[in-house]
Amino acid sequence: MKKTVALLLSILMIATMIPFTAVTVFAEGEVVTISGDATISGESSMIDVVSDATVTLDSAVVTGTGRSAIFVKNNANVTFVLQGESVVTGDNREDMYSCGIEVEYGSSVTFEGDGALKVSGGYYGAGIGSYGTRLNIPDYERRMVGEITINSGNIEAYGGENGAGIGTGYHVSGNTITINGGIVHAYGTGLSSGIGTGYGTSGGAIGVAAVGEYDAGNIIITGGEIYASAYYVDDIENFDYSDLAALTTGDKGKFSAGIGGG
Repeated sequence: MKKTVALLLSILMIATMIPFTAVTVFAEGEVVTISGDATISGESSMIDVVSDATVTLDSAVVTGTGRSAIFVKNNANVTFVLQGESVVTGDNREDMYSCGIEVEYGSSVTFEGDGALKVSGGYYGAGIGSYGTRLNIPDYERRMVGEITINSGNIEAYGGENGAGIGTGYHVSGNTITINGGIVHAYGTGLSSGIGTGYGTSGGAIGVAAVGEYDAGNIIITGGEIYASAYYVDDIENFDYSDLAALTTGDKGKFSAGIGGG
């Protein structure tokens, strides 16, 4: 009996020394809420992260249907640890405003790890950041975006229609984007920047928004290997993001910066 109790106590002590991380694979079509640390692997449902957490993306495939694939909200500060090769995709069908990873204003995301992430925005949305609207609405009604930090990892971020690769969507002011390391490829489409803001923002849109009416935010780069460009395609819904030649030899975008404002 004493040996059994001692064995159980030993197991309990060992268990308490190991950090608990939920390994979760979700069914297609659901929206699952995460309020603590989790590892996402395999083909998973759409995800809401609603509190401070460390979320490991381990060769995960997350696809948004009518919304962003991953939504960080409720003032959550979330660290994404990249393992393997993950793909996160917003809904790029017309009027399906969304991002690959949406970061609500007041929340923040940080990317770490040595894995890879390919993330693409939905209609009027950034790959990582916020989506927007085609309307130049009053400033008090506009969407805002949270803070984005990249410390490491291999990240490819593609904006959806009129969205930055990393930053904001159509008619949205920027916030703080910090890149300290990693390999980052960021491409904005439809008059949007690679890293910064989407169309109709800090650069203005003639006849629609005054120049400087929107804020490109703060972009801080202290390290890393960074490739950022704007590009323009006629059929974004069916565009093959894996065709890098189309990004480097086609139309590089109009009225937008590689890093800065749309």
